[in-house]
Amino acid sequence: MGEFLVAGSFISVMGFAILLCFAIAFSLHLVRRLDLGIIQYYPHVILISNGLAIFLSARNYVTTGEFISDAVSANPVTALVIKFSSAFAMLAAVDQIVRYCKVERKVSWDRALLGITFIFFWISNVLLPAYLSLHTVAVELSWFYSLVLGLGVILINPLKPEVLIKQFREALLVFCLIGLLLSFWKPELVLQTNYTQGYIPGLPRFAGLAPHAILMGVLASLALFCLYVSPFSTKWLNSASYFVAFVALVMSQSKNVWVAFVLLTPFLYLYKDGESSIGQKRSTLRFNPYMLLAFLWIIPISIILAFAGLGMGEMVLKVFDEKQANQLFSLTGRDQIWRVAIEEWRQAPWFGYGLPLFGDEHRNQINMYYATSGHNQIYDNLARVGLVGLFLGLLHFAALIYLGFKFRGKTRGLSLVLALSIVIRMVSEVPITLLTIGLDTFPYYLLMALLGKQMVYEKSKVLRE
Repeated sequence: MGEFLVAGSFISVMGFAILLCFAIAFSLHLVRRLDLGIIQYYPHVILISNGLAIFLSARNYVTTGEFISDAVSANPVTALVIKFSSAFAMLAAVDQIVRYCKVERKVSWDRALLGITFIFFWISNVLLPAYLSLHTVAVELSWFYSLVLGLGVILINPLKPEVLIKQFREALLVFCLIGLLLSFWKPELVLQTNYTQGYIPGLPRFAGLAPHAILMGVLASLALFCLYVSPFSTKWLNSASYFVAFVALVMSQSKNVWVAFVLLTPFLYLYKDGESSIGQKRSTLRFNPYMLLAFLWIIPISIILAFAGLGMGEMVLKVFDEKQANQLFSLTGRDQIWRVAIEEWRQAPWFGYGLPLFGDEHRNQINMYYATSGHNQIYDNLARVGLVGLFLGLLHFAALIYLGFKFRGKTRGLSLVLALSIVIRMVSEVPITLLTIGLDTFPYYLLMALLGKQMVYEKSKVLRE
């Protein structure tokens, strides 16, 4: 009897695997009939799935205050929705890779630089720590999603480069609008009314349908960037869109996001006339001296952060009251998390603590339930994946900045703004993570998609003609 059960189970598994392969092949066949594929709808699917997960969750800012991650997985529908969005992203990315391989274009130096640094970044930040870190873990299939998606956006179809920006713009604006409307219907889900660390007295902190208010601010600022680069043709719709995104940005009350928005907006203005249409001709705009002035805005921020790192916050207590100064120079208590990260790194300097860093078990050990990450890209990478992972990660970050600057004219400044926004967020957050492909990585994958499109434009133009 047992032999029949084993044989039946084996046949069932093999049958399911065969059907799955046929389903994937048939799906790819249908997708490839679309000129641009389905990757252009990636932002819509990810925003819908994550927004629905929050909407169906048990999150309640009135009773719990800060967001508790366990509240998201309380509804069984959530897991199914997230799996569907992941499968959609994989299908869209694989489609782009297959399209690229079929055309057999030569790999440009820029594309090779971006692709190689990304692959080494993924290996050093996922595979190596899984096997060589202080706390090894079994490799999970979901960790490969970021590798496939990253290669898919790097090899993205070069036709109509502005399409993806428009899709991000529309999806993000609808996401902001729905969140604001829910403020009147279910305020306990989207508003933290007892927030006391903001600079606007009495204003609730707005998280919308994002996992956290900081991420809501990031998405709102990204919507504004995309809207500026690719505005609507209707004037009233354009004005209403600016209003919705700006209100969401202000109500998110994220100081880091505000600073990044103020610093980076001038770059979009400088390159707004760099080209009449993204990717349609080579930029005639050279390095503008005003760009250097915009860069100088970063200097005072760097000085403040340097003072914070050296423990010199007392020097400005005469300017700010004690509470404001402590929040400013500790980045709202993040310095304590950084100290923990440094201590964990010292125990395993080459490959780090491992991927479970700041997981549930680790947070209980250090008694910091709110520390879901290192709250700094460098500190987090150093502690999580060690010197090897940090070094290869820095090479990839440098490639993003270099290519973002190189293609600033073709993207009307958007590639440069996205690259620098990631760098600024690195100070207090972890904007690039390879263990998930959720909302927090939106600017990162959009940046790589823009760079991938620009790298193959000249070649693809010749092929189309």
